[in-house]
Amino acid sequence: MRFTVSDYTTSWQRLEVGIVTGCTISVILFSAAMNLLVKTAEKMSRGPITISGVRQPPTRAFMDDMAITAKSVPEGRWMLEDLERLISWSMMKFKHTKSRSLVLKKGKVQDRFRFRINGQRECDKMRQQCDDWMKAVDKSGLPGKYKAWIYQHGVLPRLQWPLLVYDVPISTVEAMERALSGYIRGWLGVSRSFSSIGLYSSGSKLQLPLSSVTEEFKVTKARQVMMLRDSSDEKVSGAQVEVNTGRKWRADKAVSDAEARLKHNDIVGTTTMGRLGLGCVTRASWKAAALSERRKMVQQEVRSAEEEARQATAVSMKKQGSWLKWEGVQARKVSWNDMMRMDQHRIGFLLRSVYDVLPTPTTCGLGI
Repeated sequence: MRFTVSDYTTSWQRLEVGIVTGCTISVILFSAAMNLLVKTAEKMSRGPITISGVRQPPTRAFMDDMAITAKSVPEGRWMLEDLERLISWSMMKFKHTKSRSLVLKKGKVQDRFRFRINGQRECDKMRQQCDDWMKAVDKSGLPGKYKAWIYQHGVLPRLQWPLLVYDVPISTVEAMERALSGYIRGWLGVSRSFSSIGLYSSGSKLQLPLSSVTEEFKVTKARQVMMLRDSSDEKVSGAQVEVNTGRKWRADKAVSDAEARLKHNDIVGTTTMGRLGLGCVTRASWKAAALSERRKMVQQEVRSAEEEARQATAVSMKKQGSWLKWEGVQARKVSWNDMMRMDQHRIGFLLRSVYDVLPTPTTCGLGI
């Protein structure tokens, strides 16, 4: 492209990325290039046919947004491969974070098929993006406690949305948590053998203000199951959408178990412990609770079940689970304000002393 002003003509300018601000010709050229890509991709599929017999177009586009439809999964993959080739030829690329796919068969969603863009799936992209975030935080040069704060309030909230949208198996989430815990251990000044129970437990003698990715994933999926099942829209509640989380842990079974435990608590009633009198302990009733309150109760019960699993794991640990034998010791809940006032080395010393992993002559020979 070149411009002429009065008697002066500029040299040719190469347009590579984006639309030139204020240039009316750039919009026309971009639309023409996108139309070329869309029309070329239509050769791979004729589009699906509706019940009325009308054939739908295989591609729809508006500026840089594009949607493709195909009669079968192979045709959809062929179209994606052809579009990837054309996009690479035009020196553009797809945005993985904005790409979505859906397979329907006789009006029902099929979860057996997965589509890739540039050889990547949603789970792989999410894990890679999470690793890039943690590496950027690790190289920031901030003290370890500030890095842990960024994880809790920056990285973890950004992971909750893709964990809710995509069908991520629980094994993938557990692998992500192992990688995240490795960064957090280094930031807090503890060894790699330090158990994740000391980082995320809410029932131990020392409780940190950190949340587990696995726990948040289970709570998120449980909330999704209840939102779809108890929706006020009959079409949504009657669709019986299944939330897939892999074979190791099922969200619908976790919700049913939590509801059964809450109903059993209503039958047992309110119990007292120690010298507390009648009526000193109150709790919400499942039978009298509203729909929104029931959702919160089920989510809290899912968290309690995850904490019970941590306690069971801590029992089998001879050294790092020795705090379970302490009697009459009041639990200490460390807030973010407390951590910010502490010295960096004091946080690591506090964790190692409570979970008995200090480098003493006794523990050095145990390989902890």
